[in-house]
Amino acid sequence: MITFSPMLWLTALAIVMYGTIASAQPNVTPLAPVEEQPSSLPQPLDSQALVQVINRSMEAFATPGMAVGVVHNGTTVFSEGFGQRNIARNLPVTPATQFRLASTSKAFTAAALAILVDQGKLNWHDPVTDYLPEFQLHDPWVTRHFTVADLLTHQSGLASGAGDSMLWPSPSRFSLDEIIHNLRYLSPAGEFRKTFAYSNVMYMVAGEVVARASGMSLASFIQQALFAPLNMTCFVEEVSPSALQNVAVSYAQNDTEGFYPITRNQVNTKGVIYAAAGGITCNTHSMLNWLSMWLNNGSFGGQSIISPTQLDQLTAQHVALPVAAIDKQWNQTQFGGYALGWRVSDMYGYKVVSHTGTVSGYQAYVAFVPAQKLGVVLLNNGSHYGARGAVMQHILNSYLQPSTPDKTLPDDWIAAYQALASKQRKSWLQRHPKPVKSGAFGIAKAKLAGTYRDTWFGAMHIAEQNGKWRISSAKMPTLSGSVEDFSATRLQVNWDNTNAASPALLSVDINSTGQIRGFTLQPLRQSTSPAAATNHAYRDMYFSRMPASE
Repeated sequence: MITFSPMLWLTALAIVMYGTIASAQPNVTPLAPVEEQPSSLPQPLDSQALVQVINRSMEAFATPGMAVGVVHNGTTVFSEGFGQRNIARNLPVTPATQFRLASTSKAFTAAALAILVDQGKLNWHDPVTDYLPEFQLHDPWVTRHFTVADLLTHQSGLASGAGDSMLWPSPSRFSLDEIIHNLRYLSPAGEFRKTFAYSNVMYMVAGEVVARASGMSLASFIQQALFAPLNMTCFVEEVSPSALQNVAVSYAQNDTEGFYPITRNQVNTKGVIYAAAGGITCNTHSMLNWLSMWLNNGSFGGQSIISPTQLDQLTAQHVALPVAAIDKQWNQTQFGGYALGWRVSDMYGYKVVSHTGTVSGYQAYVAFVPAQKLGVVLLNNGSHYGARGAVMQHILNSYLQPSTPDKTLPDDWIAAYQALASKQRKSWLQRHPKPVKSGAFGIAKAKLAGTYRDTWFGAMHIAEQNGKWRISSAKMPTLSGSVEDFSATRLQVNWDNTNAASPALLSVDINSTGQIRGFTLQPLRQSTSPAAATNHAYRDMYFSRMPASE
């Protein structure tokens, strides 16, 4: 998105929190899930206690509905829906309810590439330009050496979230071809293969590599190679009419309106441009089959989906990451890193493979513990990471915590996440002080009226509407807002959609003769952290004034 919403601190924390490379086409005949005999060992999971935690977490973190599934030793031990998928119609969440998977979609894109490696159609170390000759980054050397694997490790050298401005707030009028073309205009903020900076656009490039190497669309390939053999009712692009009868509405909440639907993010018959990075829709019933495949060496129902060699490649640590103090405290975590489409870490000595997913109004958390044959999926239609975090901690601790409990651990994960959220909120506000207005704008606003264009982001229009001055994006139809005086040469932009974008500062560029040449944008609240320079918001944008005829 163009800049983080007031919930920036939630999204940023959710990214770093726990969870912390034969040409024959596969058999695509749908197979029924294999129901193995339940283990004779007692289940550590107390279902009644889990239900209480789920309900309490939904209330504490303003989450209308949630679906939770747990698979252990080849058997589904828990699969239930809670709350409402649609508040206005009072419709319940069920294990079949469709949710947006957000960034947990990335594992499907990575798995698709792995299957193509198994089929001999590509190699992890192939240059991306072998498949997409038009792929071009700011640095020619990096362009030439950028491999298929590099698309998945978040070490492109770009700023974290670079290019997200072309994806969010939805809907986007950028085509995939335009997004890939515009990568050349994004300047590096770190070192290639050395600096970890989360990237959605590189996964979109990866999705196009799947299409070029397979000879079919990403949606068709994932349907054929993954959804069909795993008996999954999931969708990369258009959602079927029957599945639309059981779709979760995405919600946000505030003190004034209570719960309200986030219209721009609703799942409907149309796919989203960011499917390969975060746009797949699915349900917990299907996701348990997905997890079962990962826990069974890449096989499901007697059929090999991904070879053990490629499964190991996908879940191996490719990038080492610092371990957050809270993970050390809560989970005795000793290592953390990024694999391919997954995060990897340890919890009480067990390797945990996981990923979270966040788009406004949808929260996902998927994790599995190979040594325990344990898989967990949480999908909800709220906007706070605390609900999924508290429930996941409860489930994983039920299975992994040592027989002698660690008395330093929270005895109430919901309270622990509430305290953490409060602490993070205070920290974010301290690092992002609100600037003070310093006077009236020194230029008649009528002189600003017109069209301004950035090389890659496209046009922004400034015009008077009903006595107020407004700014709007040509490419992002939900990105529009009003302007107010901030200082002699700057205006404050208050975006209409406060859930999607926080206020910004518009700085006018005037030449020596007093003519307006253009303007730049920056977040109103600038971080005092040295890392602020790498924030993607409005980076590499300069809006030049266009002749009146345009």
